[in-house]
Amino acid sequence: MAEGEDAGALPPRYIPSLTTNFARRFVSSARELEHRGNINATCVDHSSFFTCGDSHLRQWNINSAMCERQWKIKDGKNVACMTSSDSGWLWCGKRNGVVQGVDTKSDETATLTQSDEAVVALCCCGQSGTVWALNEDGMVLQHDVKSCSIVFRASVRQHVRRKVLNFEVKCQPQIELANGEVWVLWCGSIFVIDEESGAVKLAKRLPRSDGRGEDPVTTMTRVHSARWCANASSRVTAWVNGELVGEVPLPKDEEAVEQKVCTSISRTPDGLLWCALSSGEVCLVSPGHEAVLTQWTTHNSAIRTLHAVSHKGKIIVSTLSEYGSVRLWNVNTEGLIEAYEHVQAANTSVSALTLNLRLLSWNVNEWSPFNGTSRVGVGKWLGGDGSSDIVVLGIQEAVPLNAQQAMAANTGVADEWEDYLKLCLDKVGSYVLLSTMQLVGVVIVVFVRSDFVHAVSEVETSVVKVGFKGLLGNKGAACVRFNLFEDSLLFICTHLAAGQKDVKARNEHFHSISEEIAFEKNDKRMDDHDHVFWFGDLNYRVDLPNDKVRQLCVSQSWDKLYQHDQLQQVQQDGSAFSKFDEAPIAFAPTYKYDHGTATYDSSKKKRAPAYCDRVLWRKSDAIRPRAYGRAELLQSDHRPVHADLELDVRIVVQQQPGVAAVAAPDEPLYNPQAMPPFNSENSPPQSGNISTHLQEAELDEFFG
Repeated sequence: MAEGEDAGALPPRYIPSLTTNFARRFVSSARELEHRGNINATCVDHSSFFTCGDSHLRQWNINSAMCERQWKIKDGKNVACMTSSDSGWLWCGKRNGVVQGVDTKSDETATLTQSDEAVVALCCCGQSGTVWALNEDGMVLQHDVKSCSIVFRASVRQHVRRKVLNFEVKCQPQIELANGEVWVLWCGSIFVIDEESGAVKLAKRLPRSDGRGEDPVTTMTRVHSARWCANASSRVTAWVNGELVGEVPLPKDEEAVEQKVCTSISRTPDGLLWCALSSGEVCLVSPGHEAVLTQWTTHNSAIRTLHAVSHKGKIIVSTLSEYGSVRLWNVNTEGLIEAYEHVQAANTSVSALTLNLRLLSWNVNEWSPFNGTSRVGVGKWLGGDGSSDIVVLGIQEAVPLNAQQAMAANTGVADEWEDYLKLCLDKVGSYVLLSTMQLVGVVIVVFVRSDFVHAVSEVETSVVKVGFKGLLGNKGAACVRFNLFEDSLLFICTHLAAGQKDVKARNEHFHSISEEIAFEKNDKRMDDHDHVFWFGDLNYRVDLPNDKVRQLCVSQSWDKLYQHDQLQQVQQDGSAFSKFDEAPIAFAPTYKYDHGTATYDSSKKKRAPAYCDRVLWRKSDAIRPRAYGRAELLQSDHRPVHADLELDVRIVVQQQPGVAAVAAPDEPLYNPQAMPPFNSENSPPQSGNISTHLQEAELDEFFG
């Protein structure tokens, strides 16, 4: 028994959300390793647990907690860290700068001279047969085991801003290998070293929640593509490509004098994180649930090192206390996750959150904001007043609709509209691009206010060609779908068949698109979504003589025009769009104008004015129109339309047992500042590089 520890194995202690009797089914009582003196370091492989004490390295059976083998080691008191390799070697880093190893298969030993500085972290590369070591001074060295020589050297010391890192929390030095890079945790910061070039870069720092300086990293691990870090502020954060994508606060004891800090973190193949705390507790964190599933007390002192390993269908957790004692725990994670979800379901309710949605549609007749012509008014129409939570732009005829374009996959123009909309939205708020999709001349771009990005998941795109029997994309649909909170949304931007008399062709296009929309990753069709929005150049005309239509336009008799509108007629007779709604039309027909004028078509064809450009949504009590209109932009032969809608989405509200899920009068049901960041495999892409189209000095003129 180590000095300072209580005698006997400690029973688990659990958080209040799970009763003790209920949780005992998932975490066993501890088995303590019987050893002499204190243990200084530990490591684990697939079936064994290794320790280093005063004078011996020992191999322990994970199931029985019995010592199976041991090797004598010189100056074991000075061992600060250990690691194991796939080839069976154990390596110990000592405070005198020496790395000593033993082959557990042949009992062969080896000594690697590091430096005069203490070795504080080790890791092995099985493919190259090398050992990586981090010393106390921030030097990273790669040792070749066969030649016992140093083959790589880099320092992270010069990248540390010591004035910033003025904290009392102890940060565990670490070194890991991942995808040709060496990840180093030293002095509370994470560094990434390129194995080939030796270049050192500082990973993105995380600011403290109170805004005072930075939040030091105390330990780290990797789950799939995300780097999970424990921070001094008692939270666990996930990073992908330098961006914060997840956050889980660790339990706090309000009465405790000292703050709980994660001292060691380990992961198991199921993606769960096992966090050791300075209070002697272990927390089980589920990145998928972004929550602490449970916790229990393992020691009455701080945990120095924790390992979690999957062995014969069980999870075995080992903990090393600061006093040198080691305990093993068996955990049934499958049953625990089911129990957690059951408790959470009982303590949640579903409420409605009202969002503002802005849908924009414009047949631009090949016009582009970057073609050098006037952009007057376009930026203000696209940006709106900043009150929208979701902004969706649909463009038609973004490119010439000739045979060559109909067969091509042109994405350049989509990038231009994406960049331009981002610039316009940045003038009125903070928005994040979700997705952009293009089918020849049809382009759809979706942005979401940054407050709600964390609630977005399963973003996917699709296109449907309906031109020339479905072979060409000159007519068709570009679609984007995603989940927002508990609801699924689908946006369909279309360009349907043209011609005054081609009502049947337009109806057929509607049915073809409706039936053929498919999303492979999510296995979703159109009818599988909670909310469906259909907009674009639908090309439906007005069934009246040309002269009569123009007379009604002059007298602004919009109701009489709408009575003869082909779209409302096919909705009434059930031929197409029968399940869709539209806001009342109180504006002039949007097609067709002479370019650059407010005059309807005066060419030889002299086409009759029509409401070609429309915004519809599948009938739902959760959708309510706020405004529906057109913009007087002269860049095309169409006038753009916009619909501002209110959308109610379902949101799960956590509540205390026995407390109704009702927000206080001065407290909103949803507070974006209190929500965790976005966490999904389908994280939103970054928008294009606008500098290729526009220089900063042009911005004021750019928005018109």
